[in-house]
Amino acid sequence: MLATVSSASAETFYLTETSEDVSGIRIEVVFNGTHISVRDVSPALVGVPNVDIKAIRLYLDDTNVTSVTDDSGSGSINVWTHAPSYKSNFAGFGEFNTLCNKATDSIKSRGPIVIALSPSFNQPHLPENSLKNSIVVHLGFGTELIDVGGADQDSSWVTGSAQIPEFSSIALPVATIMGIMFFMGRRRKE
Repeated sequence: MLATVSSASAETFYLTETSEDVSGIRIEVVFNGTHISVRDVSPALVGVPNVDIKAIRLYLDDTNVTSVTDDSGSGSINVWTHAPSYKSNFAGFGEFNTLCNKATDSIKSRGPIVIALSPSFNQPHLPENSLKNSIVVHLGFGTELIDVGGADQDSSWVTGSAQIPEFSSIALPVATIMGIMFFMGRRRKE
């Protein structure tokens, strides 16, 4: 049972709050304890060319980040850097301590952008700022402008705080407990 619970420890949550009131934007963030994976899954941007994750800000201290890579599999040669960069109330989403920034802009990428964390970061959840935000992502829509309530928009900062556990992190422990209860119930009847 312990092996089942520990194997289902990844958290998935979606960022949908935008700095520019753009609807239909959705960034998937997966945190598994050692890595943070960020990718665009926006329904509003299906078929829009040149969608690009340009930067990521974390409330996490920069000393906990070991590397940032573009794992889009498109032969990307994008180079990412990370550095401390404290911003008070950044884009209206609170303070953030670390900036992960695309150093090259040669290939547009929807991700996943993978942030590797130091082994010394031993936390079950990402830390949150005073507004309950852990991460904010700068998403560019390229040269294709989308209509936002009568105004054209080509990028936005996206965040959110609602965490949605993966199905397996709920289903596997529940199934294990139910199995043990069934087994114990059968033994009592015998």
